[in-house]
Amino acid sequence: MKSGNDEISYYLKMSTDILFVKNPISTSMGTLFGIFIHGVFNFFSPLFQSYELVKVSAFNVFHFVAFGIFGFNVKNLMNRHKVSSEVELTIKFIEEQLANGHISKMEAKQQYRVLIAKAVDNVKVNSTTREDNLKMQDQ
Repeated sequence: MKSGNDEISYYLKMSTDILFVKNPISTSMGTLFGIFIHGVFNFFSPLFQSYELVKVSAFNVFHFVAFGIFGFNVKNLMNRHKVSSEVELTIKFIEEQLANGHISKMEAKQQYRVLIAKAVDNVKVNSTTREDNLKMQDQ
């Protein structure tokens, strides 16, 4: 069983991988947006203090940066585990065939492996096509 510190470091590593490796543009834009909003809040802080709506001095730049990064990455967070409808339909079909007794467990495993191989090939093709498009744009 993992200790509390191991779990915390695991989730911190996972979040930094997602933010800085997988979504560098959203994270950078969120950081800049947070710094910009911090400046706007500081500029209007006399107005906020006169109405006592928000105690702006309670927030530092890190709060605004965290808000900006979260705001720009929330879309990626929600779409992280989406699977194509074609894959979902194929999985449903395999499960139905297994439940109805038309295929054995071994045949179902083989079908899942074939599905995984096709999905991986599709990802490779999409990434290659994307790289080719980027090269063509540079020329």
